[in-house]
This record gives sequence, structure tokens and C-alpha cells, in this order.
Amino acid sequence: AKEKETDMKLFAKLVSERSKLAKAASKIAEEQAAVQLKGQKKK
Repeated sequence: AKEKETDMKLFAKLVSERSKLAKAASKIAEEQAAVQLKGQKKK
């Protein structure tokens, strides 16, 4: 039972790390999209 508990903790850690990465990636994508829109307006 204890082994399963640590597995769940590791899994939860992985999931939270992944969501942090996903949030960072989407933030970067939004910034890049905003920059591209600005560039298109200048033309």
C-alpha cells in the first residue's frame, strides 16, 4: 500500500509539473501570437 502511495505522489508531482509547463507554453504562444498580430498591422 505504501508503494502505491508514493507512486500517487510522484504522479501528482508529474502532473503539476506538466501543467506548469503547459501554462508557460501557452503564455509564450499567446505572446508570440500578439507579436505576430502587431507585425501584420504594420504592413
